[in-house]
Amino acid sequence: MISSDKIGGEIRRYTLKEICQLLVIPIRRARHYIQLGLVDRPEGIKRGAFYLSSHLRQFQHIQHWQDKGVSLERIAELIQQGLTPTGSVPIAAPRRGDVKLQSQIHIAPGVDLTIDQEQAQLSPEQTQDLYRQIGDTVDQLKKNAE
Repeated sequence: MISSDKIGGEIRRYTLKEICQLLVIPIRRARHYIQLGLVDRPEGIKRGAFYLSSHLRQFQHIQHWQDKGVSLERIAELIQQGLTPTGSVPIAAPRRGDVKLQSQIHIAPGVDLTIDQEQAQLSPEQTQDLYRQIGDTVDQLKKNAE
């Protein structure tokens, strides 16, 4: 991550094309982020418009959160709260009408595992491993009871 806009006493300026090449994102997507207000508008106007390291960091933050599966709507909330990516994403308080995605996995008769995908932040592989471990524990408990 670039930490300063000054390189050798001069301010480092980027075109949108340069930022997109650095971050490997389509220009159309970058413009969409700017239009949504997730990234500040460029300095200057029209052909003289340019971006600074601060803009680059904003794009990087969005990429980081999207890699973690965070929606653009939630990213906008995080930005409004002044948060930057520093580990796990704070969970938003549920609001009336929110749809909550959960996985319910049958383990054994009378034993089901419910996972809130957003809060658990487990990969499919981690979810399967958890399922297997709980299943093995239930089987062992039944075996010990016999």
